[in-house]
Amino acid sequence: MIYENQLFSVFKEFFFKKSEFNATQHMQQFKSYADIYRSFENQPHNSREELFFYRLGQMDTTIVYPLLLEVFHSRQSPELKEDLVQIISDLESFLIRRMVCELTSKNYNKFFTDLIHAAQDAHDFSSTMIRNYLIKQTSETSRWPDDNEFKTAWLELAFYSRLKRSKTRLILEAIERQLYTEKTEKIEIQRSLTIEHLLPQGWEEHWPLNYDENVPGAKELAEVGMRRALHKIGNLTLLTKHLNPAVSNAAWVEKRHGILNDSALRLNSYFLDKETWREDMIDKRSIELFDSALKIWPRPH
Repeated sequence: MIYENQLFSVFKEFFFKKSEFNATQHMQQFKSYADIYRSFENQPHNSREELFFYRLGQMDTTIVYPLLLEVFHSRQSPELKEDLVQIISDLESFLIRRMVCELTSKNYNKFFTDLIHAAQDAHDFSSTMIRNYLIKQTSETSRWPDDNEFKTAWLELAFYSRLKRSKTRLILEAIERQLYTEKTEKIEIQRSLTIEHLLPQGWEEHWPLNYDENVPGAKELAEVGMRRALHKIGNLTLLTKHLNPAVSNAAWVEKRHGILNDSALRLNSYFLDKETWREDMIDKRSIELFDSALKIWPRPH
């Protein structure tokens, strides 16, 4: 790692001993990369690139930017657009899967630096090279979780309590997008939507426990089950900041009516035929949402 107070001396050594460029060429190169860096915040509206950088921002991940500078620099021509989209899609899948699996990000600085060096040595910043590099990683600090590991983590993770709200929200937003079809009237997803628990955090008042009073310990087990299901992805949805408090701790009949009456999201049309809302239904929805996640963030076998 190069620290700020070392940067000038390292660059000076590079310039005089290793660089084939003169000062003018260096300045032209600096400007080229500066323009690319600036473009990260000004991608075409609703493009795959804009969506990617938005999601990076929600994940609070900029450590991948040096790699992206090289990728965008080498793939500026229109005929390489498809390859560029494949690269950012793979990187997003890599980061999202590791996030859901709660794998460490502490090694990302070194990992992406090593990836850049490998691509530079091969003179190849293609999607094939980068994908193969990601797939071959096996260590805890750099592996790309496969479908089985991703699914296990997805179904067990208490998203709301374990991840930052912005990270959970981007996942729900991504699933909402994925649910659109050619027949669907697509809406602009507001990035100010809030996360709502379907089974509310204050469930005790309106959501009676279902247990056999004649079975010792049944009530305690039922309470554990409710707490286990509470923060799962299957129990979460998106609502406007005005609708959220209006239905927050209400009984399911009232809550469902408010959601269906005022929400236009595909995520929420799911509840049209759900007369009740229980733990087993939360688990079932978690699985169904995972099927969408696999389509959004695939990993080649």
